[in-house]
Amino acid sequence: MEAKSAIASNNEFGFDLFKKLYQDNSSDNMMISPVSISLALAMTYNGAEGETKTAFENTLHLEDLSRDQINIIYQNLQNYLKKTDSKVQMNIANSIWSKQGTNVEEKFKTNINEFYNAEFRIEDFSNPATLDAINNWVEQNTEGKIQNILGRIPDNAFMYLINAIYFKGIWTNSFDTKDSYSGEFTDEKEGVSQVDYMTAEMDINYFNNDLFTAIELPYGDKDYAMIIFLPNENKKVRDIIDELNDSNWKYWMDSFSVLGLNVHLPKFKFGYKEELNSILTDLGMGNAFSNAANLSGISKDVQLQISKVIHQSFIEVNEKGTEAAAATVVEIVNTSVGGEPRTIHINKPFFFVIKEKQTNSIVFMGDVKNP
Repeated sequence: MEAKSAIASNNEFGFDLFKKLYQDNSSDNMMISPVSISLALAMTYNGAEGETKTAFENTLHLEDLSRDQINIIYQNLQNYLKKTDSKVQMNIANSIWSKQGTNVEEKFKTNINEFYNAEFRIEDFSNPATLDAINNWVEQNTEGKIQNILGRIPDNAFMYLINAIYFKGIWTNSFDTKDSYSGEFTDEKEGVSQVDYMTAEMDINYFNNDLFTAIELPYGDKDYAMIIFLPNENKKVRDIIDELNDSNWKYWMDSFSVLGLNVHLPKFKFGYKEELNSILTDLGMGNAFSNAANLSGISKDVQLQISKVIHQSFIEVNEKGTEAAAATVVEIVNTSVGGEPRTIHINKPFFFVIKEKQTNSIVFMGDVKNP
């Protein structure tokens, strides 16, 4: 699979995620990094076998490929994204944090190191300093933009697989701060607020259709760009999101042409955080989150499953350019099996039923307030 179609697969995965996460009724801004999420999942995929392995491949749109092919795709993607441009900083970092005293398969460690250049650390998960170390690693690899991504380390935690991405790009066509001004911004509920706009005249890529008008604002040597889709008069953001798929995306990207424009763009800055368990389950990865998960490629000593996938992002856009960061944490835990019998104390008023088992017919029903 060549890099182009691998990127298409990654985009498709991103569209799937965004469609699920986007809510019309929410007034909150949101941003995800499909690359960060898929890299964290791709590392985890190296430990998946059987139905769990297939579920990863289907969700990431990488069916009919071998594990090595998929690893090479993600290795190439990282190298491709880190291309050097003196006016763009693009950092991608991966790490694995494994619980002290547990056994991790050598093949898994080799793959993660070779294809993802991931730092492998063995830590005492019961020591509070480990939580700080993980959060500090994410913070350092996102230039301080993603903080406290992980709230706690549960007792049954086995491993954390983490990706962090940091981007800083200077506009190719900069905006002069002296031209910035305050103006009105109308939301989808017709609410009007005052925001700071930056403005400049520039020759840029432009495209419009019956759904939206789009402009492409490049960074540095134009390897990276921000594309802004403005819904047409009678359209909303949801209408654009509904049309997001690989073929539409390709068509749109091929349809831009250069136009001289006077651009007025609001400055903005926000953070976003979301747990992706239910979304990834909806997209076909439910097996990996269940007791049926097969992550024996990570360790054969214990039964493992994913307990959560956390994604956090940050973006700031101003006259100089854009600063953005994202991190994704995949938490792997020991599946709960057996253990101590639970205790139940009937130590308060209770309701009861006596029923006939074959027909489920209730014979008696009552409550006990004071025995």
